[in-house]
Amino acid sequence: MSSIPHKSGRSARAVEREASRWAARLSLGVLSPEDEAAFAAWRAADPAHAGALDRMTAAVESLGSAEPLARAVDARAREAQAARRRVLGGAGSVAAALVLVGGITLWADPATLGADRRTGVGQVEAVVLADGSRLWLDAKSAVDIDVTATDRTVTLRRGRVFVEAAHAPPGAPAFTVEAGGGRAIDVGTAFVVERLGDQVEVTVTEGRVDVVSGGRVVALAEGQAATYEAGIVPARHAPDVLPAAWRQGRLVISRRPLSAVVAQLNRYSRKPIVLTDRAAGRRIVSGVVRVDRVEDDLDSLARTQGLSTTDIGVAVWLHR
Repeated sequence: MSSIPHKSGRSARAVEREASRWAARLSLGVLSPEDEAAFAAWRAADPAHAGALDRMTAAVESLGSAEPLARAVDARAREAQAARRRVLGGAGSVAAALVLVGGITLWADPATLGADRRTGVGQVEAVVLADGSRLWLDAKSAVDIDVTATDRTVTLRRGRVFVEAAHAPPGAPAFTVEAGGGRAIDVGTAFVVERLGDQVEVTVTEGRVDVVSGGRVVALAEGQAATYEAGIVPARHAPDVLPAAWRQGRLVISRRPLSAVVAQLNRYSRKPIVLTDRAAGRRIVSGVVRVDRVEDDLDSLARTQGLSTTDIGVAVWLHR
């Protein structure tokens, strides 16, 4: 994390944290006349403040619908300020409530509500199905399971799942994973299905899988992958040499866009990781991340890309 001191004598981390608070409050339009005076004084106190504010403002704007995060950042700052004054009621209670609401907003996903199985941050779960097939749900994943004598379908609502499909007796339905308007149909195999925003990626680790989307079918062999959204990207070599290593506590990343890597790390990070530089998000990176040491390995990854990390309390900024 950044710690270089500025003109004021405070560390870069402290300056970035203050800048994130001001960026959040400015985006919400909640400054009183007293706040505006305090903001002007803060900005003028150190030339580094303006630069930090610009970075944090750009980060908030890059999130699109950033109000929940902005409110959480502002609330956390207010809570800390209230704690320093030892105020336990009134505004302090409101701030604590906002922190809770902000945290839920940041992490909750309506798409997972009511799912048959779902995992939380950093949680990987193994499930044995009625037909003998086995699933491994990655962290922050959710599935619906419909495995009977006449149907063997798993619907991936969110995240990533590794499947070892049991061989079906003659006449039994093929094991199928549905996700994002398409499906992966087992041909006696083991494979990974991952939702990446609006895209879905299927990677075969053993046997074969037929991927169906948009009226097209692509047959994948061991070591191949395909991505679909509206239609299917042709089969290619799998991007990750060990696509299911997360089951053993490691993310093995091979030539992935940094933005996709951050999305994966957010399944294991205790705080949301926010990549503030879109251009950096397109960089292709490789490496190994320990899922129980995400924060430490994120620092190392950031340095290889000339980036820094700043913990602002409710999130971690990944920035220049």
